[in-house]
Amino acid sequence: MQTFEQVSKEAEALGYKVVLADLDSWDPGGKIITINERRTPRNQTVHLLHEVGHACILAEAELAGDYYDRFPGLQPDADSHVHTMSEFEQEVLAWEKGRLIAYRLGIPIDKNFHRIKAKSLQTYVEHHEESTSNV
Repeated sequence: MQTFEQVSKEAEALGYKVVLADLDSWDPGGKIITINERRTPRNQTVHLLHEVGHACILAEAELAGDYYDRFPGLQPDADSHVHTMSEFEQEVLAWEKGRLIAYRLGIPIDKNFHRIKAKSLQTYVEHHEESTSNV
C-alpha cells in the first residue's frame, strides 16, 4: 500500500474525506482534509500526516471534553496574543502527531519531513509576527 493511501485511511477512520486540490487545509466542520495536488507524492504524504495530526488532536480533545483546557487561546473571548500562541502550539502538536502516525504505520521520517515541518512553522511565525509584536 502506498504511504499516502495509508495516511488517507487514518483520516477516513476519523471521519474525514481527503481531497486533492490547490492548497493544504483541515476543515473540521466539513470533515475534509485538502492536500495540494501540485506537490510531489512524498510531500503530499508529509502534509497529509500534519493535517491528520490536527484531526487526531481534535478527536482526542472532544473525547476528553477538554479542548479549551488544552488550547485556552482558541476560546472565542481570548485575546489575540494568547490565540496566536494556542494556534502555534496546535501546529507544533499536529506535526508531532503526524510523526507518531508515520511511525505507527511504518512510514520513514526523513530530512524532508523535518525540512517541511521547519519551513511550515517558520512561515506560520512570520505570518503572525504582526499580531504578537504589539503585545
